[in-house]
Amino acid sequence: MDKDAFKRKYDRKLATASDQLQTLSRKLQFLEPVNRSPSLIASRLGGPIAWPAGAPIPADSSGKPMVFVAQINLAEEHSLPDFPKKGLLQLFLANDVNERGITFFREYRNEGDYPLRNGFGFKLVFHSETKGLVETQYQLPRAEYPIYQPEIQNQPQPITFGETTDQLPPISHWQGLEIYERFEQFPDAENYLMELDELLRSEVWDEQLSTGFYVGGYACPLQLDQRRFFEEYRKYDTCVMNFGDLPLLHLQDMNLAVLIARADLRAMKFD
Repeated sequence: MDKDAFKRKYDRKLATASDQLQTLSRKLQFLEPVNRSPSLIASRLGGPIAWPAGAPIPADSSGKPMVFVAQINLAEEHSLPDFPKKGLLQLFLANDVNERGITFFREYRNEGDYPLRNGFGFKLVFHSETKGLVETQYQLPRAEYPIYQPEIQNQPQPITFGETTDQLPPISHWQGLEIYERFEQFPDAENYLMELDELLRSEVWDEQLSTGFYVGGYACPLQLDQRRFFEEYRKYDTCVMNFGDLPLLHLQDMNLAVLIARADLRAMKFD
């Protein structure tokens, strides 16, 4: 049975599942590089830090400065539900990749409870007011695998809000996977898994969104979403930044995304 024959046979079931997915649709807005002179508080990748005078910048567990990766000026026009309409949102990352994110597997550590939130690996900072922020230079720590191209620190890349689109939970997302697996229960599906997968990715899901640089919507794990097994982490599901395959960052073979609980987003609790 080819893809078209499979589609004709299960057209009604496909339509029902697609309707279920549409109820989970969310808005995302792309961030795009733009050719303009970057100001201190403009949306950009890299460059000096806009920071309160005299305040220490975020540091990792060893006390080394974290890398300032990006900032988004939310006073710039955007169409994102629940996000503030003003303020400066900044992302810092530790140079040590093992300190970022959440460790779900015991083999990465000999003791302790799992999942393990690696609290020193990243820092999300929100300045509700930009008055009083001053240009703050800092020395990038040496790293075997730098986060981004070194020239971005001295020549930051301005970015701006771009197109807005609707996004379904990706197949790799725990909700998308649950619906995907319903298709695999169709009679005869086990004999046509390749055809089924091709059909779903071309007719139901737009997986190209997973490689985008955007705000809002869903994050797109490259492999299995561990929140499928750890329900307590499912509330962290609003995407603050999804970097995808942004070529300016040296994050090959991974998809970096920063997530926040919707209640915290609405309360502007970005810390």
